Amino acid sequence: MDIGTTSAKAVAFTVDGVARASGRAGYELYNPHPGWAEQDPEAVLAATLEATAEAVRGAREARLEVQGLAFGAAMHSLIALDASTTAISRVLTWADARAAEQAARLRNDSRGLALHRRTGTPIHPMSPLVKLRWYRENEPELAARAQHWVGVKELVLQRLTGALVVDHGIASGMGMFNLRDEAWDSDALGYAGVVPEQLARLVATTEVLRLNAEGARAVGLPVGTPLVAGSSDGPLANLGLGAIRPGAVACSIAISRSLAIRSGDTCSRDIATGRAAATCMPRLRTTSSEASPLSCTSTAISDAGAPSTAISRSHSAATAWACARSERQRQKRTEPPAEPFRRLGIRSPPCSTTAEAASRIRRPER
Repeated sequence: MDIGTTSAKAVAFTVDGVARASGRAGYELYNPHPGWAEQDPEAVLAATLEATAEAVRGAREARLEVQGLAFGAAMHSLIALDASTTAISRVLTWADARAAEQAARLRNDSRGLALHRRTGTPIHPMSPLVKLRWYRENEPELAARAQHWVGVKELVLQRLTGALVVDHGIASGMGMFNLRDEAWDSDALGYAGVVPEQLARLVATTEVLRLNAEGARAVGLPVGTPLVAGSSDGPLANLGLGAIRPGAVACSIAISRSLAIRSGDTCSRDIATGRAAATCMPRLRTTSSEASPLSCTSTAISDAGAPSTAISRSHSAATAWACARSERQRQKRTEPPAEPFRRLGIRSPPCSTTAEAASRIRRPER
């Protein structure tokens, strides 16, 4: 499942990587003022559920049983929620540049470079960090009413599972996630004017959630169906394309254009040397807590000023699910099966997923 800039796309894959059904639903992108790029959060939510349900129906028509969901989404969006998790603002997308003044001020401040080094997110109007500052300075009443600040993917996951969570991939593009500590950065939160309790709970990309009754009805699946949190579009694009080893490059020509380069194991090194603005792939840890080869993706800024927009995000979400599934199968055999990844065009399995997460994946009750 991919929640994109102008539409939501869902693809149902078999465990060996064959696409058997799909769904798609679009939504409007509003530009009420120059540089603004907004969406209706309820429209995005409805379209995402519609696309997912369409793919589920197609899978059933092909006589397949849906065993789980995995999600990817565009980075850098921001929505204000009230105490009941109802949206009280529009979605500010990655393309929204209203916080240009705030970004320019912070870039010229000594804090800017330090925040970039710790969070991996460029000081740019796309970042939720400076968008939050914009709200604080320009719409203080709305900022005071907001009990939670989330992105569009967190809103969707909350409606499907009841859990207000954000995976490390999405969080790494917010400008407030300390990559080394894998926690919210206190200095960034202070600048933005928020506290940790106003943000979603941080979870690993392999976190397994479960559909609640409302979510199950919306997409036509059983209550308790596994839902893997997944990641953000840029890292998933690299994963889906197999560009996951040092020197590999993923080229994206979409609403924005970019090159994403897998350059090394530590994001801080790439940022400090100025080679790239880093968008980090969250570490998928093995049982011995060693970082996998997917620990960091350094993303060159595109001509649109934003990190990579994915080419094959739905396919990469399927790859993420296959990774988790292969780990479960590996527990029964010596090595994960190579065939699913060969079908995806990846020479060898790219993942060393957590056994802990994989062990929680179970076939839904019939």
